[in-house]
Amino acid sequence: MLKPEEVREDLNKICHSNDAVWLDYDSIHTENEQKDLKKYLKTYEYLGINREQLLLLGGLSLKYGGGEQIAYGSMARLSGSTIRSLVNNKNLVCISGFDTLVEQYVVYHECGHLYQNSLGLFPVKNQDNYIRYLRENHANTFAAAVFFIKTPKILDYKKARLWLLSKNISDFFTNQEIINGVFGNTWSKYHYASLPVEAALLKDIHRQGRKNFIKKYTNPDGGIKFEELAYYCKDVVEANAYTPEYLESIMKNPQIFKEQKIYRQKKIYRILGKAFEMHIMLISNRKIKKRQAIDCKRRKENQKKIEPLPNNNEESYLFNQVAAIDIARTLISQQYSELLDLRRVVKDDDYLKNFEDIKEVNPEKYEQIVKRCNQIRIIYQRNKENMSFELFFNLIADNDGRNKFWHLVEKVRKKNREENEADKSMDVKADKKLLTLRLKDYISKEK
Repeated sequence: MLKPEEVREDLNKICHSNDAVWLDYDSIHTENEQKDLKKYLKTYEYLGINREQLLLLGGLSLKYGGGEQIAYGSMARLSGSTIRSLVNNKNLVCISGFDTLVEQYVVYHECGHLYQNSLGLFPVKNQDNYIRYLRENHANTFAAAVFFIKTPKILDYKKARLWLLSKNISDFFTNQEIINGVFGNTWSKYHYASLPVEAALLKDIHRQGRKNFIKKYTNPDGGIKFEELAYYCKDVVEANAYTPEYLESIMKNPQIFKEQKIYRQKKIYRILGKAFEMHIMLISNRKIKKRQAIDCKRRKENQKKIEPLPNNNEESYLFNQVAAIDIARTLISQQYSELLDLRRVVKDDDYLKNFEDIKEVNPEKYEQIVKRCNQIRIIYQRNKENMSFELFFNLIADNDGRNKFWHLVEKVRKKNREENEADKSMDVKADKKLLTLRLKDYISKEK
């Protein structure tokens, strides 16, 4: 494993030379949620993206009880992402951290994507699956090459080599994709099928000689020539990657995944693959426990904000009805990164057609969206004749008004609490008075 400060320094240098900034999960996932959100939004300003755009893009999700919260995505799963702004072509690297071997590998993997963007390597064309495969292979190969350069001692080099190969094996022959959440679906899983390319990288390093390879891509001050290394990895990928036809065939029939099967048959790689899986689980559990404590505290605070008001009058009833609509929309925003247009949900019968493309790719997501939209429609139809309800509904339909609505709910909740406390106080005083009278009566009888 590398030193965390060394990896952080490399990331700073690479971002500086590639019009990029970076965020790590733990720096924007603290006890102070508002401070985290402020830092997150300020970072996205560098990309020319504001709060409203982030909501539409899924970088933010609605928060229960008003406001927005950070959509952490892969950062929370020991993984990362690289985002290139269509506004100003600047980049943002989102990572989990620097402490563990997996996190360090992810840092250099995302740096590989940065060089793709700045050097025009494997430019994206309409989300083409083959281009995506080449980009992920290049990023994997770039990360592997960096690790091999940073382990000049033969024992460290051998450990890095075995770790990287066993990682690649475990990614495809264990439940690793479930553990770290890298793969969102079967197709994207195969975008990371880089074992033949990384094996070719190792062969080429041995052909050149490890010391010659390290010297070739290292500056006199010891720093890596990252840009030259990115070009070199491009050549390795182009020479050894699967053809589009073969990639298509293995996506449809994983059993013909020849190279992975050959490596898997070797006992050492099977053992290391399992060891790597257990290693990730242990790391995940340690990290997740710390992070879950913060999440739990946030959920409890938000839960208090959306507790139903006592239905003891028409005002409270209407507040609860409108709140139920906003809670349904918030659930879809948080779980599926879709921002429902409430006015269109209740008034446009064709609104759900906007989600038809999701139906085949993610039927569960589509069903949840339909379910919540139907809930919203039922509540709206039941109350639409009430002018106060319509007023509240129009408030939550707009982001600014939504916050005002939940502020009103909180005021009513506070008023109810004060009235309850006042009633309790009156009851106590009455009980004391009654007790005093009874005591006086008892004393007089005794006399």
